[in-house]
Amino acid sequence: MLVGVLAAANAYEISWREGSSLRKLYQFERRWGQWVPALADKIPSDAIVYSGTLDKVLWSYWRVGTMTEPAPTASSMRHAIDAKLDVFLYEPRFPRLHLSALERALKTQRLTIASIDRRGLYRVSREGR
Repeated sequence: MLVGVLAAANAYEISWREGSSLRKLYQFERRWGQWVPALADKIPSDAIVYSGTLDKVLWSYWRVGTMTEPAPTASSMRHAIDAKLDVFLYEPRFPRLHLSALERALKTQRLTIASIDRRGLYRVSREGR
């Protein structure tokens, strides 16, 4: 009986109360998932899209790259471009400070970033392209 009670309590915790609970993930997807199909006309289906927070929504539409620190992210983006992939960054609430740090890291990889949609969509490309 104790095992049953503990199992039920854990199931409740996982599905309802935790910060990464199934309920929270569902709410997150409902909120941000509406934007993703609207971006499909700007992002080719074989592209890779980097995001620090929306990978849970993007993965079912495109290849996804996660953003961590600027230098490893820029290096990963460079590898994707070298593999002849179209590279995008989608982060609707991207603070300018973080964008500046990423731009500096991209410059060391001879890459540039350009906004292509006011909703936080950027295209990453080689310098001079």
